[in-house]
Amino acid sequence: MIYRYTDHLEKEIIDSLGRRTQEIYDKLNRIAEVQKYSSSGQLLAHSSFTYDGRGNKILQHEKNLFQDQSFGNYEVGTTYDGMSQKTSETEQGERTTKYTYQNGRLHAITKPDGVVLTHIYDPLGRLRELISSDSTIHYCYSYDLNDNLLKAEDLGYSLITERSYDTLNHLVFEKQATGFEVRYTYDHHNRIKEICFRNGKITYLYSPTSLISASRHFNSELPYTFTQQTDWRGKVISATLPNGVNISYHWDEVGRCVEIESTPFQQSLSYDAVSNLTATTVRDPIASYDATFAYDELNQIVQETGPFNNLYAFDSLQNRRDKNGIPCDIDEYNQLTSDRIDSFTYDQNGRRTAKNNSQYTYDALGRLTTFNDDSQRIDYRYDPFGRRIERRDSDATVQYLYQFDTEIGAYENGSLREFRAIHGQFAPFAIELEGSVYSPIRNHRGDICVLLDGQRAPVSTYRYDAFGEFSSHGIVESPWLFSGQRYDGETHLYHFAKREYDPIQGRWLTPDPLGFADGPNLYAYVHNNPLIYVDPYGLVTRDLYDKEIHAAGRGAYRGVTNAAFSPIDTLGRYKNYSKTLLNAVNTGDYSEIKNKWQQKSFEGKIQFSFERIAEVGTFVCLAKGILSRGALQGAWRGGQYVLRTTTSRYLRRQLTGESNVETAKGPKSAKDALLTTKYDEKVSRLKHEVNEWLGHGSKFVRNKANDPIFVSQNGLRRVRFDFNRTHPHDNPHMHIEMFSEGKWEGVGQIYPKDTLHH
Repeated sequence: MIYRYTDHLEKEIIDSLGRRTQEIYDKLNRIAEVQKYSSSGQLLAHSSFTYDGRGNKILQHEKNLFQDQSFGNYEVGTTYDGMSQKTSETEQGERTTKYTYQNGRLHAITKPDGVVLTHIYDPLGRLRELISSDSTIHYCYSYDLNDNLLKAEDLGYSLITERSYDTLNHLVFEKQATGFEVRYTYDHHNRIKEICFRNGKITYLYSPTSLISASRHFNSELPYTFTQQTDWRGKVISATLPNGVNISYHWDEVGRCVEIESTPFQQSLSYDAVSNLTATTVRDPIASYDATFAYDELNQIVQETGPFNNLYAFDSLQNRRDKNGIPCDIDEYNQLTSDRIDSFTYDQNGRRTAKNNSQYTYDALGRLTTFNDDSQRIDYRYDPFGRRIERRDSDATVQYLYQFDTEIGAYENGSLREFRAIHGQFAPFAIELEGSVYSPIRNHRGDICVLLDGQRAPVSTYRYDAFGEFSSHGIVESPWLFSGQRYDGETHLYHFAKREYDPIQGRWLTPDPLGFADGPNLYAYVHNNPLIYVDPYGLVTRDLYDKEIHAAGRGAYRGVTNAAFSPIDTLGRYKNYSKTLLNAVNTGDYSEIKNKWQQKSFEGKIQFSFERIAEVGTFVCLAKGILSRGALQGAWRGGQYVLRTTTSRYLRRQLTGESNVETAKGPKSAKDALLTTKYDEKVSRLKHEVNEWLGHGSKFVRNKANDPIFVSQNGLRRVRFDFNRTHPHDNPHMHIEMFSEGKWEGVGQIYPKDTLHH
């Protein structure tokens, strides 16, 4: 990385393959231009940004480049009111979404097609009612005094979702809009211990840092159990499925999966210098095969060989321009209009309304409500949390069961037809179909590859191309396939919680509900690199291996391994360290932070990441029989890394999109919507603090006590950690300080809850 300073900052990043990214900042240190070049110096992509006097981005300009040619430009303009609240967003000078406010709160969103979403708040500033002018949405919300959502009503369909909570604000009971009831209990570390529903329950057992086992209990049958072991990073290294099949996982030093071993399925993986998957060797119940993958200089896949042989070409805005020699037509809004086989049309909001003779309709929140073709009609229904709760066609009505916001089963005529017992987000350890239990084996990205029966015999085998098209061999059909998502064989679409994905075209049907949070192309699927990226909810691309979190954890581990392995003769004095690290935040206890994380609040994401890394570091210390200050420094430095990385990578990018109440469709969606009111103030304040005290150019030093200090570039602001010298109390803490009149003055502290403030 190279920095150049004149009257502004220029930063040049050169990756391991010699490709350059040049970032140019204006005189106020705002990103003004981004240029990407190939290893030979060819311009690959160009973005520029313009700001108003308040620092709000008012124009984003993207060049559309493909095979050394320009295919025009893509522009997004934004206007703001005097309080820097977004009042309009316009694509290509024509497609405009408008926003109005009352008393600083988002009041109405007017879509490009003229449909208005109106937000009504209670006296405490919480969303009370959400109404659309086209009558497709009319939701009402009510809360307890802790802002927990108690009831959400869909007045259009006369459906009610009810919830209750314990004294720590954990969700303990939910009666879903379908009438299905789910109960949750938690351990003393706020982790799910038991989930009960109509057809039994699932219990979970943990070590201090990770899941050990999960058991599915039936009302009248013996349970089956899944067990696993993890390494210090939280990576699963071995697992035993309910039918007794053992699976081993191997990871390289940077946290990438390099091998999966089991008797029915084996996969080895190879990567290039920038972590693109370049080759995999697979042995499944059908046969063994090799697959290879190639990429362009923007890391978009351009070739795959093996069971599927495809050639792709993409432009700089991530539009597929060609597949296997067949060109694709893209309009000025990055919408696919034709691929010479299929033709597509869109409404004014950018949602696909037709594919040849198939028709699609949506509600005001952009959710698919009806699919029609020449042979059938399918209707879908959703609850106020954005969860699809019903699918209805001429043959049957299917209702879906949820574990928080993850769909885990389907009932037909009151009987449980499909169920998956999960031990993580979309990670099933068993799939029950028509009363029979099957054990799934997944590949590195979570695709269901093999289903095994109770005698360990394979009953189905699946193979996938890069974008999720698949071939199946066997007698049993799994409802969940690519990336662990439900596949609809009639529509040929995957349902990704918040929107629909078309694997044939390799793109979403509708624009990103988070707006431009994941880049300028609202339809691109995981930046056209689906072998190392995933998008579990259809909102934001996520690195398959969570490199940022891994790097932070590695920092914590190094702090541990570099510590002196002395006896724990001081354990009595430092017995509160673990509790301290779990509670050392200034906005609430660990359960509150975890709750915010589950709400997808970015404020919560930052704080929870900080907490989690510190927690892991502490438990590693305990596991090694040490509890030294040096080890704890590593844990806290890991937490600090996540604090900074998460802020720079997610918070800045997400503030505008997350402020749109329409996008808040996960658990506690109504509470998420308040980012435009009270949460917006908190998030903005946190962003300000991080940028001011730990902004660009900050450095790391140690004081005489060998405690870590982060100092701003101008030397006037710092965050000081007190580990070695904790006087006047025993527990570690941190100070936010500013240099004024020749001395450091505290402007804020972060103390653990179990420490007296001095």
